[in-house]
Amino acid sequence: MFRYAVDPVKVLQYYREKTELPEITYESDADTNSLSLNEIKSILLSGQYKHLGTHDSYGRLARAMKAAGFTEADFIQVTPFVSKSKTTKQAKDYWKKWSKYNKIGRGTLMYLIGQ
Repeated sequence: MFRYAVDPVKVLQYYREKTELPEITYESDADTNSLSLNEIKSILLSGQYKHLGTHDSYGRLARAMKAAGFTEADFIQVTPFVSKSKTTKQAKDYWKKWSKYNKIGRGTLMYLIGQ
């Protein structure tokens, strides 16, 4: 019988270490409920959020406001303060069309306004 000699240096050279990914932590619901609807509305009415008027961010804002408990009238009221080009008619359309995206919630609203 023949026996093979094993070189431990070569074995360790090709040994792959196991790496573990860090655990993902999510924001709790308590963090996103810190502001009242009136405080959120006053933040949007400050006029510093004109960048939310692009197609995707404006649609996300509509759905997030709906999930947070705002009405369509509230969304129409903040439209001139969050967009340079959207009209009242477009606000109504976005409110209806984006309502089907159930995964967008209040947390998205907090993210969009930087809270």
